[in-house]
Amino acid sequence: LDAGGNDVAEGELSTQGRTLTTSVRPGLPDGAYTVAWRVVSSADGHPTTGSFAFGIGAPPPDTGGGGDQGSPPPSPLSVWAKTELYAGVMLLLAVGVVGLGRFRGRPSSLPVVAAIGAMLATLGAVLLLIAEQRSLGVSMSDLVRSDTGRPYLWLLGAVLVADVFVAVGAARARSRPALWGAAGAAAAAMLVRATSGHAAAADPPGLQEGLQWAHFLAAGVWIGGLVLLFLLARDAGHPPVEEARRFSALAGWMVAVVVVTGFLRAWNELGGAAWVLRAFESSYGTTLLIKVAVVIAVIGLAAVNRYRTLPRLRDDARPLRRVAGTEALAAVAVLLLTATLTGFNPNAGADTAPPAPTSVTAQGSDFATTMRVRLMVTPGTPGPNRFDARVVDFDTGTPLPVDAVSVRLRSVTRPTVPAQTVRLRLRDGTWTADSAALSLAGTWEGSVTVRTGASASEVPLSVVTRQAGATQEVSAQPGLPVLVTTSFPGGVVAQTFVDPGVAGTNQVHVTYFGADGTGLRTDRIVVVASTAGGLAQRLPSEPFGPGHVIANATLEPGAWTFDVVATTPQGEVYQATWTEAIEEAP
Repeated sequence: LDAGGNDVAEGELSTQGRTLTTSVRPGLPDGAYTVAWRVVSSADGHPTTGSFAFGIGAPPPDTGGGGDQGSPPPSPLSVWAKTELYAGVMLLLAVGVVGLGRFRGRPSSLPVVAAIGAMLATLGAVLLLIAEQRSLGVSMSDLVRSDTGRPYLWLLGAVLVADVFVAVGAARARSRPALWGAAGAAAAAMLVRATSGHAAAADPPGLQEGLQWAHFLAAGVWIGGLVLLFLLARDAGHPPVEEARRFSALAGWMVAVVVVTGFLRAWNELGGAAWVLRAFESSYGTTLLIKVAVVIAVIGLAAVNRYRTLPRLRDDARPLRRVAGTEALAAVAVLLLTATLTGFNPNAGADTAPPAPTSVTAQGSDFATTMRVRLMVTPGTPGPNRFDARVVDFDTGTPLPVDAVSVRLRSVTRPTVPAQTVRLRLRDGTWTADSAALSLAGTWEGSVTVRTGASASEVPLSVVTRQAGATQEVSAQPGLPVLVTTSFPGGVVAQTFVDPGVAGTNQVHVTYFGADGTGLRTDRIVVVASTAGGLAQRLPSEPFGPGHVIANATLEPGAWTFDVVATTPQGEVYQATWTEAIEEAP
């Protein structure tokens, strides 16, 4: 993309190993350009996006790294689909291993449980395929023909085989071979998930996939068996003393397998025990810790069942029903957390939340008001810039001794461009870096990360690039909106005003005129409004003729910065920025 966000790539994308190559149009003018890329892992299906900037006719940027990358968070549809899938296959597996193997065909509702499990697994597999297609933004036919989509077809196939066995079992009045067949198909579905998830991208893949499959199988027998134990305890007749003891012995081994395999998998994914010290720096680590806490609670309930409830079961089955029911409900929370966990990339860096940044000088403070950050961007135009940051005490203004400072930037004007991170180095008391991260004209949300020891603080900023050579004239007349006229080299003029200019509902009028005085032909005009220390927002706008748009905004009292970026069909960019005080409504 050029500074105006126009795609300058041409030709086919080629691959060689882990390198992607594309060609750009010949004869590109000097300036800054952004490469935005997106790939999907054929091992675990995770999409990863990233971007970096380069310059033509400018020195190479120094970003302190090779660009910024990350993975989008899991969608609600994906989390719900995986939860249904896991619940379904666990019930099907437990029907065979626990219902037939330990409970000898009990409870009486065993075929109904199998049917519910088959329904959940089928719906979950179908929704998961749809969620993946939506996440990747490709057609369904392209997805199922790709290496990424093939495991989803295998998963759906295994689940459909389980459906057939469940249907045969229902038709033949609790046929034991059919229910065992459904349990075997559920185990196969778990194997497909184990070989197409995070474990498939781990090293060595074969061992890690085996551990993941064992983890699934053990969790399925344990959690699915809890549901069957609860239903058995509700059946009329004598308390299920022998069945509960047999399940308790089996569940103890399954819990041990879940704990050991889960520990080994977490160790492999996160690089040893040290991940605990930085667990809250990533969504994956945070979710994993919450899941571990809930699993420990479920194990505690299981211990209560084994050592307090079972000895009294002959006299009263109600405590068993209460504790087993509570365990089953907590297990649902474990499944939701697992579904969320598998949607995060364990190798993704620490998540940073971007609030507002940009201008030649931007200032902000952390949420706890312990520090202030003053960021200077020179010259502040799209392309190579020098970033200088000073970190001072919030109250006294004295410099703070910190260990690392970085700035994460995301374009509000072009939100589809992935964020970039600039890592600053300490030089002569100032944190500084040379970078072309501000490669597009417009408003950027920024988040300055300040690290001291093991702690980190986030300082939100708003950065707005400026256009070289542009001049402004402000006309304020009583009873009329403030008119701002921005003139650009070549004779292009932008006239802008905010009406009525008081707190409440407003309209931002923008009109671009060409050198001949007529409306300038544009491909798009983007209007962004931001407050000092507040979030920048891209305003919805409607075109009203060549070069003329009206954007709607709800404004609060205070100083607002308005930033307008117009791009012509020829790729020329014209940026008009002004600050206006919005007064209280009369």
